[in-house]
Amino acid sequence: MSDFLYTGLYTTLSSVLSSVPVTLIIPFQVIILLITILITLHLLFPPTLLVESLHIYPIKSAAGIQVDSLTLTSKGVKNDRQYVVLQRPKDNPNGWEVVTQRENPRLALLQPKLHEDDSVSITYSSDPSSFDLTFDPSSEKFKVELFRCFVTCSIVPGSSSFLLRHFPSKSYSIAYVHVGRDSTLDPKWSDCYLPSESSGAVDGSQLLLTFARSLSTLNSSLSPAVKMSNFRPNVVLSSSGFLPFLMKWEDDHLRTVSLSSVKLRVNKLCHRCVLSTVIQDVGEFDGRLEPLKSLRKSRYLKDGRFGDRPGNSPGFG
Repeated sequence: MSDFLYTGLYTTLSSVLSSVPVTLIIPFQVIILLITILITLHLLFPPTLLVESLHIYPIKSAAGIQVDSLTLTSKGVKNDRQYVVLQRPKDNPNGWEVVTQRENPRLALLQPKLHEDDSVSITYSSDPSSFDLTFDPSSEKFKVELFRCFVTCSIVPGSSSFLLRHFPSKSYSIAYVHVGRDSTLDPKWSDCYLPSESSGAVDGSQLLLTFARSLSTLNSSLSPAVKMSNFRPNVVLSSSGFLPFLMKWEDDHLRTVSLSSVKLRVNKLCHRCVLSTVIQDVGEFDGRLEPLKSLRKSRYLKDGRFGDRPGNSPGFG
């Protein structure tokens, strides 16, 4: 199909040239030559995608785990953002609210471990003592707001005591997410999602893709460089071929992605916030506000699809 398309394009342009005045033939011939070269290079070096790394985040805003494979379900990545950290709001001592690295970057030092039976245990930083996240399916369930939508949770018994040892000034608990976020109910971004695209405790889409080349483009103007872990992706891709070589930001050019037997639909860019400035290894904000500061210079994207909705949140991934 591609060969037919390119051949038709070349034939059409050639026929148009035959009716163009002689004085204009040279510029059009140059254009045709360039197009022909581009098409030839594209055919000789077709684009290919390579999975560089895969990651899951069993607890929202805790450290991630690099894995060898991902299991994709109708609700997104299995075991991803299956737990959340909660606290009592100051203005509602009987309620709950989600806590993320936006409020406390030290959550990055919570280290989850996923076991073969899909159970999860956690440690904190260099402390070897661990805590098993177990829950009673019959325990009380309640709804918590998460970015204009709701998730249904139940508290993991004993989690508050474990977290109190490491966050002594906070009253945190860990909750299991029974019913995840349905992004089609998000009044801000609902048009980007298909019906029943529910997931765990994600901010938006079921899965996050990033490109190694995009990180290299960003880091070309940063010193010291930032790591891909700042962006907390599920899938990191690298690409080869002629056309990808010309693209600094491959994120902008995707509509669908085929990986093995799975075809993924791209909903939208991931619009970044202050969480991207958390240095994941140490659980602290980057004092330079990077990479957010640099992204706002080049990746604040306004277009016909999103308009002003991203606000001051630049796109990456």
